[in-house]
Amino acid sequence: AAFLGGTLLGCVVFLSVYGARCLDVTFDTWIFQGLESEVDLAQHYLGWELFRDAPWTFPIGMTPEYAYPHPVSVIYADSIPICAVFFKLLSPLLPATFQYFGLWGILCYALQGGLAAVLLRRFLPSSWVSVVCSVFFMLGMPIMYRMFGHTALASQWILLLALAFLLYRDMIRSAATWRWIWIFFGSFCVWIHAYFVPMVFASMLCFLLMGERYRGSWIGAAGTILGFIIGVLGGMGLLGGFSSGMSVSQAQALGLYNANLNAFFNPVLPMISLFMPVLPWDGGQYEGYAYMGAGGLLLVAFAFGKRLLRCLSGSSAGGGVFPWQVVILGLLLFLAAVLPVVRFGDSVLLTIPYPDLVSQVLSTFRANARFIWIPLYLLILFSIATVAQDGKRRNTAIVLLLLGLQIADFSAAEGFIEKKMQQAVSMTDERETRLLSGYDAVGDAMEGFSYLCYTDWHFVWQEPRTSLMLAHYARRHGTKIEIIYLARAPEQHLDEVQARVLADLAAGEPRDDTLYVISDHEAAASYHGLHLYEVRDLVLGSRNPIPSLEEAK
Repeated sequence: AAFLGGTLLGCVVFLSVYGARCLDVTFDTWIFQGLESEVDLAQHYLGWELFRDAPWTFPIGMTPEYAYPHPVSVIYADSIPICAVFFKLLSPLLPATFQYFGLWGILCYALQGGLAAVLLRRFLPSSWVSVVCSVFFMLGMPIMYRMFGHTALASQWILLLALAFLLYRDMIRSAATWRWIWIFFGSFCVWIHAYFVPMVFASMLCFLLMGERYRGSWIGAAGTILGFIIGVLGGMGLLGGFSSGMSVSQAQALGLYNANLNAFFNPVLPMISLFMPVLPWDGGQYEGYAYMGAGGLLLVAFAFGKRLLRCLSGSSAGGGVFPWQVVILGLLLFLAAVLPVVRFGDSVLLTIPYPDLVSQVLSTFRANARFIWIPLYLLILFSIATVAQDGKRRNTAIVLLLLGLQIADFSAAEGFIEKKMQQAVSMTDERETRLLSGYDAVGDAMEGFSYLCYTDWHFVWQEPRTSLMLAHYARRHGTKIEIIYLARAPEQHLDEVQARVLADLAAGEPRDDTLYVISDHEAAASYHGLHLYEVRDLVLGSRNPIPSLEEAK
């Protein structure tokens, strides 16, 4: 009952914030409108479209369309691989325009609400209170912060499911069954987003420490750990994650994308909170967004105050909420999120240099700030359980009152998102009008070219909006693309392509079938044999004249 109620409430929350129009799989206007403010969702959708266009290969997640003709995995387009592969299988039956991000969004909210209610029901005597309080896990949480920005990371229910495995571990008595569950779970994470893997892995280690059936059975525990790793590697391999030639140099950002010590009470953006001011933060610490909301903060304070009074009075009523292993899990993940450069606001308090090997391994997950998500959920769960576990009406009323405050605090964020979605879905259905205005001439210029390439591939990451617009036009005209904006770049391949392109241009031998995007405007005049065209801030070059454009003076 709790799961079903939470699922329905999650759907209600989604529809109230985002509306129903985004659930229309044939309507993608709202996705491209995002190019005016942020690029992630447009990138993910373009990744799906190009993956769908390409023939099947093995590994099944590979496509040459992202960095033609070099094969790259759909993992690096962040297009939610499980959806991309599933709907590609159904592609012959689907309409020409098909987006699944709205459907995934409401599914995430449904599962977030359902699993939150299940976790709360573990401690609360009432199903309806558990369902209502599941809103604490939805409004303003990372699921709202990430939804339709980085939709794969909005799959926060994966972490709640991992916590449910810990707190309901006795529902399944067979160690062998649990071993297969964790193996499948590890592989499943990769098919949504690989950043969930280390957090779920840590949860699995906690599970092994908690499980009596594993105590004294190191072989069983080791088998589960090995199986999990094999499941992850198998999932990555099947999707082509190891076959894309991605460089690890782009991952060397450990310490830049870590969490701030003020993360739990910092709304980060002014439109998030109605009551709390934005506090200083530094660098890429937006990745560690974990604002608990005004109601959530008061709830945590009330819960810890209640625990303190119990300790001072010598009362042991209620015992601990979590097993000590779960407490250790939360603390270690919090440390993993804030280290190695510990900041409070914009001040650096402490820097702990990691050994090179440790740094290289951890840099694979460069945005370690995201590890704060499980500690966030544990704090909320602990606080609600501590205050309302006894089922007394007064304590339940306190939690519900603070939930009302929470809803009020995040009303500004809800209103902002709702207005933004309404603007997006009200735009015209003509794709060209959704993109950056004034670039329509680029789309016309694509006609007749087989290949779009850059004289400097770094331009794609320096100007992601423009490069995504170019990639969209290129796909529309059947033009292959040297590289699209991705989570990681196949640097060695791109360096080799760039060297060949620059050598051809220096020798005055540009290709007939190629439209060149020249990012170095001063060097453009030195490229012999090219007709040059200026379109806003772009310089385009081609061997043959482009009738639709006026040649640069």
